[in-house]
Amino acid sequence: MKVNNETLAAPNVTCIQCDQNNITKWSDGRTLFERMKAVSFAGELHPVSFTNEGSLQFQGYDLVNLGHRGFERVGYWDSSTGLTVNVSDISWLGEADAAPEASRHSMKNKTFQIVTIQEAPFSMKKYDNHTGNAAWEGFCMDMLTELAERLEFNYVLHGSFDGNFGGKSAETQEWNGMVREIVDGKADMAVAAFTISSIRQEVIDFSIPYIDLGLTVMMKKKESEKGLLAFMDPFTNDVWFLLFCSTMYVGLLLTLCSKLSPYGFYGQVVQANENVLGEDAMDDLEENQENMNLDESTFFSMGSLLGQGTDNQPKAISGKVIAAVWWMTGTIFVATYTANLAAFLTISKSGINIRSLEDLVNQNEIKYGTVQSSQPSQFFEQSNIPLYQKMWSHMQSADTLVESSSVAFEKVQKGDYAFVWDSAILDYAINQKPCNTFILNDLFSPLGYGIGLPLNSPYKDVISEEILKLRESGFLDKLKNEWFVHKGVCGQSKVKTPSTMVTVEIKDVLGVYMLVGGGVVLGFIFLLIECLYFTRRLVKHPNTEYPTYKQAFKARLKLIWADMKLRWISTRTKANKC
Repeated sequence: MKVNNETLAAPNVTCIQCDQNNITKWSDGRTLFERMKAVSFAGELHPVSFTNEGSLQFQGYDLVNLGHRGFERVGYWDSSTGLTVNVSDISWLGEADAAPEASRHSMKNKTFQIVTIQEAPFSMKKYDNHTGNAAWEGFCMDMLTELAERLEFNYVLHGSFDGNFGGKSAETQEWNGMVREIVDGKADMAVAAFTISSIRQEVIDFSIPYIDLGLTVMMKKKESEKGLLAFMDPFTNDVWFLLFCSTMYVGLLLTLCSKLSPYGFYGQVVQANENVLGEDAMDDLEENQENMNLDESTFFSMGSLLGQGTDNQPKAISGKVIAAVWWMTGTIFVATYTANLAAFLTISKSGINIRSLEDLVNQNEIKYGTVQSSQPSQFFEQSNIPLYQKMWSHMQSADTLVESSSVAFEKVQKGDYAFVWDSAILDYAINQKPCNTFILNDLFSPLGYGIGLPLNSPYKDVISEEILKLRESGFLDKLKNEWFVHKGVCGQSKVKTPSTMVTVEIKDVLGVYMLVGGGVVLGFIFLLIECLYFTRRLVKHPNTEYPTYKQAFKARLKLIWADMKLRWISTRTKANKC
């Protein structure tokens, strides 16, 4: 290490030594510290230099306060004069006239009136002889019990007087539901599936969120009868027809390779030279002459597509190349068909294919809505996004706003209705009988549930701190698992949007047929090479009848042409020796 042309020894200190009592000091550490103190330069506002202790020569900071107009300077501190503050310029939290108390407000031995509202699985009324606090159960009730034990307070539960969460009337500007009870002092807290929103925070306070979620859409699955030919649904009719034609075409090509190649089962007999091979060799070749004729080649092509073997396979290299490419093609088709068939046979098809919020908005058969005077309804009403504005317009014109989520669930079961609501509640609902609903995978309008409190409540920070501890300790995750997973009866924790059933079209398999085309071209290139190589062998043989390559090649072509005219129509007739 070099500093100002001075070489310093590297520190010989490890992380293990840092945890020990005997720490080896860096011999040149003091030297580096002195060099750093000697550094000085011109800063943005003041010259930067350091004291003998290593502190800045000049230290000064503005004290700012976040108000309605942003950050405003209300004081100043520097190393010479200390702190100067203009208290009258400070805007205190909650627009209070004086500084808030620094002490923690205790809830110990105090009794609070707490309002809730029925919304499974957060707050649910028991249908038995229980009364008072014991008449309620759910995620929020278990969380409230834990908070009461930790903070040592008592509470009395009651349901919302009008059954609403809390919305602001556009005509009267009055609040209803749980918000109204907190504002009027009839409730000290609201513990439920209570969404934190900016408009509600104008009149009440919220703790930090105890669960994070968003909005989504719940719909009923559309059942449809599957026909006898349902197994053909993964491919369009055009693809099936093209696949059949391709199978026949490959069989024909393999037959041609067998007949035209001097190394094919048929071609080796037609183009063989008895003077070169000898009579015994010719007899052996003639025994297998009819292998890989048209019917056997077609059967081989079909078997390859289905992953099955046959007795005979191409002998010539040209035929083997085409067969290898067809095997690859068959693997792709079988894998695609198998994957799609599972979806088509296990997922009911719907007349309307809704996979996203945009799909829902751009159709007219299924109506959609949410709960009136709720946070989602206020979200759509105040949104400036065209998609959400269109949805709000539909909800008003089609009169699809409902009184409560239970009414919405009933409408969903009747069909042709989609319910827009909080994702956490819908996650629970789709796991309950009759297990015939699903929700879209799309989440929008991220939000959170919190505990509602009066504006400027002294207990806001106390409760928020305990909720944070519950989240960090995993207690809330445990509750979520208990109420959302273990309470489900549909056999799975979440039933999201059914997998998209996409019928394979010709455009989807063009690449595969390009592969087949490439294999055919490559096969015929090898066929030409085979013919040229065989011609060379004839010319080089000691007993050859052909002195030149040209004569030998022309003789092969004449043999092929003569055989084509004489025997190709009836392939079972033995070819005469040439």
